[in-house]
Amino acid sequence: MLEVLVKFENEWKAMCKSLGIPNHLVDDIVQDMYLKVYSAAQNGSNIMYNDTEPNKYYIYITIRNLYFDYTKDKSKKKLLYIDEFEEFNLPDNVVDLDKFHSFERILRKIDDKVDSWKHDYDKNLFYVYYLGTVSMRELSKHTGISLTSIFNSCKRYKRYLKHYLGEDYQDFLNGDYDKIK
Repeated sequence: MLEVLVKFENEWKAMCKSLGIPNHLVDDIVQDMYLKVYSAAQNGSNIMYNDTEPNKYYIYITIRNLYFDYTKDKSKKKLLYIDEFEEFNLPDNVVDLDKFHSFERILRKIDDKVDSWKHDYDKNLFYVYYLGTVSMRELSKHTGISLTSIFNSCKRYKRYLKHYLGEDYQDFLNGDYDKIK
C-alpha cells in the first residue's frame, strides 16, 4: 500500500500547498500522512479504492487534519515556533544577527506585557486570537462571548501594544537595532 502512495507523492505535496501549508513543512506533513495512513490501514481502514488507486479524499482529509493539529499545537505555545524564522536561520552578517536579536527583544516585550495584564480573560483572548488560527466569529460561537466584545477587546489590545511598542517598533523598521532595549 505504501508503495502505491509514494507514487502519488507530488500530488500529496500539491495538496499541501493548496491548503496553504508553508513549503518548509510540506515534506514533514506528507511523511506524517504516510505514518497515519499506514497506522489506519493496520487497524482495518480501507484506504485504497483498488490495488492501484488510493482514496484521495481520505488522504486530503488526513493532510488537512495533520496541518490543523500542527497549527493547534503551535497556538498553545507562547509566541514563536522556530520554523517561522526561516529567513533568520543562519545570519550571514552582523546586521542580520542584530535584526534577529532586536526582533526577539520586541517579542519578549510583548510577551512580558501580556503576562502582566491583570485579567486572565484578556491574556487568554490575546493568545488564542493573535497566536492561533481561530477567527473572531469562531471564538464567539465556541465561547458564547459576543462578537462585538471580542472585536473591541482585540482592537484595544492592538492599540495598547502599538502605543507601548511604538518607538521600539519604529527603530526596528528603520534598522536602528541598537536603540531597542
